[in-house]
Amino acid sequence: TRMSGAPDDRNTISFYAEGGLNYKGLIPGRDQDILGIGAAYSEVGSAIQDLQRDANQLGINGGPVPSSETVLEVTY
Repeated sequence: TRMSGAPDDRNTISFYAEGGLNYKGLIPGRDQDILGIGAAYSEVGSAIQDLQRDANQLGINGGPVPSSETVLEVTY
């Protein structure tokens, strides 16, 4: 696991957390196989959100206002 936080008025990512697990030998007779599951979550800082809102109002680089992102990963 890993987690971090930073002031959201001056950082691109204000909060980040991730974690995962590995399991070895899931299938009988395949003792070296590894199943992995991981997840990550990040929150975008308010300065970046405000910048995108301003750009949208001015008609420059219009797009959605970013807020967060979540990733789920499964490996075998």
